[in-house]
Amino acid sequence: MLLIAEVHRDFECKGSHIFKFVSNPENFSLWFPGIVRVENNDDLPRHTVGKSYKVDFSQGAVLTQSIMKIVKIDPPNSIIIETDLEPFCPRFSLSVRQTIPNHCLLSLKIHSDISEPGEQGLVDLRRDFHTRVRTAMLNLNTMFGSHIFDRSTENLLSHTPTTLLSKFYSSRK
Repeated sequence: MLLIAEVHRDFECKGSHIFKFVSNPENFSLWFPGIVRVENNDDLPRHTVGKSYKVDFSQGAVLTQSIMKIVKIDPPNSIIIETDLEPFCPRFSLSVRQTIPNHCLLSLKIHSDISEPGEQGLVDLRRDFHTRVRTAMLNLNTMFGSHIFDRSTENLLSHTPTTLLSKFYSSRK
């Protein structure tokens, strides 16, 4: 799978609070740009592997319907959700880590199983989702309060969460 976009943000709240909100796909339309509507697609309980949702996804002027499914979940730490949105089938990986009391780090990664998108197609896809994940974190920031740390990975090869966090914490000493 190709890493398309990645962003990390520290929030002034308990990790369990933000996880409860972001891990519910029915809330995606409230914070993730382009997701217009999400509704249940089956009778499985929320936070269950295999639970699926119908999604209306806006790509410019085009509205596309797809299915979003939970493929892995570890409450209140992480969730992985796949979509069948052609041609790139984005996979959302969300993880929450409590850093200090009342502060948590939320990480959002978007992967794609697209094969051979071509150089320009990959650049366009990364640019589009880079903008979406940054806006998503700003939307969550509005809902959950101010942040300490905000660094998105514009160069996916040279920035990793570990190096970004170590740079951040070393600069605060």
